[in-house]
Amino acid sequence: MNGRITNMSTVVNSNFAVKPLVAAVALAFSAVSAYAAPTLNQMPGAGRVTHVSTGTTVNGTGVGTDFTGLTSPGSFTLSGAANPRAVIQWGGVAGLTDVVNPAGFNIGQNAEVQFRNTGGGLGAVLNIDASGNASQIFGRLRNDFTWGAVAMFVANANGITVGSSAVITAPYGVGLIAADLNNSTAKYDFVRNNSAATSYIDVKSGHAPLVINGYVSGDEVANVPAQYVLLVGSNVTNAGNIYGADVLVVAGMAAATQKTTVNAVANTEVNRLFNTDSTFLAINGDLGTQAGNVSVASASGSFVNSGSLAASDWYWGRGIVDVYAASTIRSGTSGSTDVQVGVFADAGIYLATYSATGKTELYNVVSGYSTNKTLPELIINDVIGAAGDVTISTLTPGTQPSSIYTTGDVWIKGGNVVINSTINHKLGTSSVPAGGDDLYIRGTKSVTITADVGAETDVEIRSSGPMTISGNVTSDTNDGGAGLVYIWNDGQQSGNTTTISGNVSVGDVSKNSPTSFSGTGENITIENLGATSSNLVITGTVTPGRDGGDAYIRSNGNLQLAKVDADGYYGGNYVDIWVNGTTSKLQGSITASEEVEYTATRANTTLTPAAVITAPDVYLDVLNFKGVGASGTGYADASEKPAAQIVANYVDVYARGSVNAPITGNTDWLKNAMAIEAYDPTQPIWADVSAVGGGFQAINLQFIGNAMVSSGDTYTPFQDVGFTTGTAPSGGLVPNGGSQLILHATGNLDIYNGWISPYFEFPGGVVFKAGEALTVNAPVYNAWTLEALPYQGVFFEAPVINQLGYVATNGNSWGNWSVQPSAGTPTVYQIRQPLPTTLQFVTNPSAVVQNTYSELILGAPVNTCPASVCGWTP
Repeated sequence: MNGRITNMSTVVNSNFAVKPLVAAVALAFSAVSAYAAPTLNQMPGAGRVTHVSTGTTVNGTGVGTDFTGLTSPGSFTLSGAANPRAVIQWGGVAGLTDVVNPAGFNIGQNAEVQFRNTGGGLGAVLNIDASGNASQIFGRLRNDFTWGAVAMFVANANGITVGSSAVITAPYGVGLIAADLNNSTAKYDFVRNNSAATSYIDVKSGHAPLVINGYVSGDEVANVPAQYVLLVGSNVTNAGNIYGADVLVVAGMAAATQKTTVNAVANTEVNRLFNTDSTFLAINGDLGTQAGNVSVASASGSFVNSGSLAASDWYWGRGIVDVYAASTIRSGTSGSTDVQVGVFADAGIYLATYSATGKTELYNVVSGYSTNKTLPELIINDVIGAAGDVTISTLTPGTQPSSIYTTGDVWIKGGNVVINSTINHKLGTSSVPAGGDDLYIRGTKSVTITADVGAETDVEIRSSGPMTISGNVTSDTNDGGAGLVYIWNDGQQSGNTTTISGNVSVGDVSKNSPTSFSGTGENITIENLGATSSNLVITGTVTPGRDGGDAYIRSNGNLQLAKVDADGYYGGNYVDIWVNGTTSKLQGSITASEEVEYTATRANTTLTPAAVITAPDVYLDVLNFKGVGASGTGYADASEKPAAQIVANYVDVYARGSVNAPITGNTDWLKNAMAIEAYDPTQPIWADVSAVGGGFQAINLQFIGNAMVSSGDTYTPFQDVGFTTGTAPSGGLVPNGGSQLILHATGNLDIYNGWISPYFEFPGGVVFKAGEALTVNAPVYNAWTLEALPYQGVFFEAPVINQLGYVATNGNSWGNWSVQPSAGTPTVYQIRQPLPTTLQFVTNPSAVVQNTYSELILGAPVNTCPASVCGWTP
């Protein structure tokens, strides 16, 4: 479709020349193709003017004018009134015969039919073929800029075929309507004989196939688009070249019924599909019975394009392709590399199918049309009632950087949605502003994305079934404004897994100088909140906006997570991970410039060596939280463990089970610790450790450097037991199953009371070990049972120990110190039960013993001699 209009500034894109005219495609059903082709010079036959607008004449006369014996070129002139309208019925007129041309609206290959307007304004003529046979246009159907404006319509309830030799020149618009307009209401409504004084195309029933193999435009020589091209049928197929300012396809659809006054008859039912005065569709695309909606007239109605469907804004200022189909929309052939086949639009492409079993399939070029024009919008099924699957595997024309490259929104909704093509948004400029900036993909059954997709701002991908994303997902693909990324799955069926192997990111931040950055601060949210058996698997990298953007990852089932990078230049970046399943696997680093919050109260969480959590603040609300080797089982040896698995200056561990990082087969418990390193090495680590489980807990934490630790929300009933006063805890005694807490720091270790009590509490054995000074700032409670199990006592180990509080422990457990505390011999209280309903703590000097925990677990003999008897060994 090459060409230039000398008085216009915009040149039609030379990449898309007129494609070779080809034969009809598969959906050119036998109901159309069974008719013999018109003879070479055949003209329309047995015609009569049946309706005209007030004052309008056709070739000088009005209603009742007959046209028989026509020869080419046959010319019809509308006159006598401004904006003239006329209906000509070809065939089916009682008593009217034509001995030269068969009844009906047919044009032979060498024949030409012309329509002119001397009445002024926009004229329109409706040619109704009532012969009972399909209309066949193999020659020329013409209007011309110099002949006055006439929009030309052909309607036939038995179908229409536009042959490969046909040329339709319609600068002011053309409509090919394979549906029943042979009724008085449709005719009166067309000639404005209604209360609105407006001309409409009424389509309700009688749909038939429409096949186009020829060329339709406004001027084929100058390559001007038709003001509009309206195509209506049960099945509409295009293997030719269609070029308009608007291209409007309605396959198997009709307009919903409304009631109005037509021909002075009130409450007449009309089905207004198209307004020939405004030259726009009169329907809004929503499915339903309300006036202005569409309805399904032919359930199998489909549109298939194997040609060129192009809409340009350079002459008439529009550039829209609008397709409504009852069942299926298909453009191109899967695997084809023909760049001349496609859907091209300067202002937007809007597609909708209304069958849950139908499909929208795009296998060819989808782009803008005119030179330097990028497609503003691609909207699929964004109307009420639109449904069906969507598959996009399009080609990339020329140097276009993406298969679907737009300045505005891409909205894709369907049942099973498959995206195998890159989708990208181009930023607007001062001269060509962006029309929109969002990418929205919604699959009610499933979503599969194998290519890179992105938008200038918001990206939202939703599924109510399995979701697989193997391409990258990016907001701000062109380094501009950027927005959020939201990936969401709410499917309720069992095994409803979301798998993301591509990278998910916001913004493209650059560091302009040591103190100046450019970038964005938008969030990424990835959620699988459907059935509890649904899993979320993310093996790519999640990167929110660097300027304060957060990452939210939530799974109602199990989670497998790789890398999350929320390390922003300006800070304020937050990572929130929530798991409701029974298994959570962290397999890559999780980094935030402000905070990481991880909640998995039902899940056994494992961290491979690469899964290092780094942030100033880290919050863990967990069941079992365990470091493992690369294989997913315990560490093979100490060399496989990372130097630190948590890097933070504040760590809040709310443990319902165990937290550790054991080496397989190792019984040197100190080496089975999860290591924590300071985010800011000039500052100590503060940790709150809440042991809130009702069963066995093994919490083993090593702090690299200095640390200050409290017992957080940990609570034992013994905090209310009076010293020698004979009180009892409410709720009775709860055994702890041999739980143990090991806290050791390579530097100084300071121990503080919990949040809800003035004591440090743990329901089992406790070990405090420091490489330098150990300072215990509060009493230590560690008893939940009268019967002590192995290592249920309390161990204090450091070169220097500052004991500022007493120890309250089990009935036969000890307090063990590696050296004598600086303040002298501490006090140890042991639990006693003098009566069945009475408990009390009683001081016991014999429970103060010198033992070193790190030696005992390596097999050193236990010192059983109390310090009060044997003294302290230097």
